[in-house]
Amino acid sequence: MPEAERSGCRWSAVRNGARPEQTRAKDRASMVIRHGNKKYEGKKNFQGVGKAEFRSVSWEQYSQEEVRWVQLPAGGEEGGRGQGSSRKRSSRARREEQEKSGLPEANHTACSVELYNCCQNPAWTEKGGNARKDSFRSRKIDKGSKGLPSDRTGVNPHSMELSPPPTGLEAESAALFTTGSLHFLHELISTFDEEVEKILQLRVSRKAHLDLSGELPNFLESTAHMRADPDWRVLPVPPRLQKRHVDIGDMAPCDTSRFIRALQSPAQGIQVDFDDGNCPTFHNQIKGIHNIILAVNNRLPGAPHISRAPVLMLRPRAWNMVEHNMMVEGKEAPGPLFDFGLLMYHCGRTLLEHQSGPFFYLSKVENLVEARLWNNIFIWTQQKLGLPLGCIKATVLIENVLATFEMEEILYELREHSAGLNCGIWDYSASFVNKFGHRQDFLLPDRSKYVNMEKRFLRSYMDLLVQTCHRRGALATGGMAAPLLPHRQHTHSYSTVLASVERLKLLEIKAGVDGFMVYDINLIKPMQELFELHTEGDNQLHRLRDDVSVTPEDLLSMPSGGVTLYGLKYNIAVGVLFINAWLSGKGHFFYRGQVEDSATAEISRSQVWQWIRHQARLEDDSRVVSRQLVTELTKELSTELSRLCPSERTKGSN
Repeated sequence: MPEAERSGCRWSAVRNGARPEQTRAKDRASMVIRHGNKKYEGKKNFQGVGKAEFRSVSWEQYSQEEVRWVQLPAGGEEGGRGQGSSRKRSSRARREEQEKSGLPEANHTACSVELYNCCQNPAWTEKGGNARKDSFRSRKIDKGSKGLPSDRTGVNPHSMELSPPPTGLEAESAALFTTGSLHFLHELISTFDEEVEKILQLRVSRKAHLDLSGELPNFLESTAHMRADPDWRVLPVPPRLQKRHVDIGDMAPCDTSRFIRALQSPAQGIQVDFDDGNCPTFHNQIKGIHNIILAVNNRLPGAPHISRAPVLMLRPRAWNMVEHNMMVEGKEAPGPLFDFGLLMYHCGRTLLEHQSGPFFYLSKVENLVEARLWNNIFIWTQQKLGLPLGCIKATVLIENVLATFEMEEILYELREHSAGLNCGIWDYSASFVNKFGHRQDFLLPDRSKYVNMEKRFLRSYMDLLVQTCHRRGALATGGMAAPLLPHRQHTHSYSTVLASVERLKLLEIKAGVDGFMVYDINLIKPMQELFELHTEGDNQLHRLRDDVSVTPEDLLSMPSGGVTLYGLKYNIAVGVLFINAWLSGKGHFFYRGQVEDSATAEISRSQVWQWIRHQARLEDDSRVVSRQLVTELTKELSTELSRLCPSERTKGSN
């Protein structure tokens, strides 16, 4: 929006949905919510509100091309879906309004395939014309189509297909895929599927641009004013999220016995995982979601009441994952929408009523556009289900080097729904290979010897994440401790493992994190005691880390070191064992005293590929890493791996 217009008029950014994204924290007191003839001012419960109107907005424009600005007439604004409001306006009326305002109508998540610069020059066009699809305009399910089994599903069989339930899960499947949930899933997926496709195209475009240009990421110039603004904050999180000291990580809910033990544990939260720690077979997805429904509704045997159990931090699959067992309008459903939709439909309201959610982890987010898409999905879902705006809270996992340069922007996009940011070591390290793997100067050395949170690039990443979060009133959490404590206490091996975990986690506490995760339930109490010993209160939000000054060079500084034969063998072993576990329907396994999941499998695979690509020489051997050498080592390891797997799996089953 032109500067003169922005400073001289009152504007409302409207998207067929109530979204308080056009206000800073200091402006939120002036929000006006209209529903029929009723008016709500200030920070009110948004339950049942049909449309949001922001008449006192002094928002510094963030991404003008990506918001449809409408000057509010004296008599009000366009109607929403709430009671007493008009239906959606015609496309002609929208065009006329846009022409009157002289402002561009833009696609808020589409991508330019030529250049990333999504905030500076988003020429969102397709085949020469603006082919924008309003993300909040839901497609209707054609109930009048021939052959529609309306008495069974209410969904056009030609627009939605669902695989038969896995053997033995017929009852669970029927409980999940009700008439209402199928309608909700269809509308959710058909509304946002194109937007998911666009962000995946944006990833490809950005990667190609980095490869061809040789450029390196940097902080966005177009959002510098937003980063420089000291006033805005994320909304405070609910009481149950104020203390996040120790969460259980990699908790695949299809593992019923471990899920119950986690619910019985003293942990602050549980990362209920459909991503890194889970193998998304149809059986696992249905079993896992059904177990969550039982737990939320206090029907899971042995589990405490949901209000007394650790908080469930639900982690749907990442954007690139699909659900092969559901087709919507001829396309496989995006995995994260399938997971999120079922969880929200069946559990959202109950979790809210018990002040225990709905809370989520969002993995593999790479930039502000992806965060904005999640925010749009949250708003749409809350409206559809009649839930208060802002009740969904989400922690974004910063697992990609590109996202590190947009952490403030990600918080800003999700500021009404943010539960903070999380940092982890292995997916983040693997992203360097994914984005810059062809460049010799980004050769990542042996991770088992040279890569840890004390290295400059990872220490800077954690320091910046903590500073960014606390500056904006958001919680900052660390990664997961993967080691498994030996069963016998008071032994040398037990003390050694515990001391190692305590040393690394103490570094995170001193950096200012508000919590972190462990896999082993037996590590919960020692880590909670570590927090109590070195911190005061529920969190460390008071530690603003003004001492931190991180540059792009700090974030992109590769650690020195080489490649070892041990490290190469370890990476090969993890890759092979993960494939074996995956084909067995498991998303994680145990090897040499710690849990391994898709995150460690990804860094292992990435390093082997990169070492072959650059013909890295082993520092403890004269050989060069090649495909032939990797093949030979894989054959040598096969006997050892087949012998170790069963014992390691048994040892780690706690």
